[in-house]
Amino acid sequence: MRFPIAAALLLAWLPVGAGAQSIDPSPGEPSRLAPYRYAPPPERLTPAERGIAESYRNDLRRGVDSLQFQSDSGAADILQQRSLQDSRSELHRMDRLLGR
Repeated sequence: MRFPIAAALLLAWLPVGAGAQSIDPSPGEPSRLAPYRYAPPPERLTPAERGIAESYRNDLRRGVDSLQFQSDSGAADILQQRSLQDSRSELHRMDRLLGR
């Protein structure tokens, strides 16, 4: 008895036309089912997107170099070590995206 009532309440709660919309987000758009997830990047980057990605990658590279220098000299604390690890991971992601 509870299931039909719960189903009716759920259907009444959904906005009109929600079933007609795709749940797959466009690149750069958050998912409707999980707003913290984003669609993967497109297969090919436009020249403008590639330029932005190259600039971002270069900024990451400079940041990793700076953090690595601090780490090598022993001046990095635990948060900077974690930041170095995260920055390296993001740098590798960008390298894969740019085909390096």
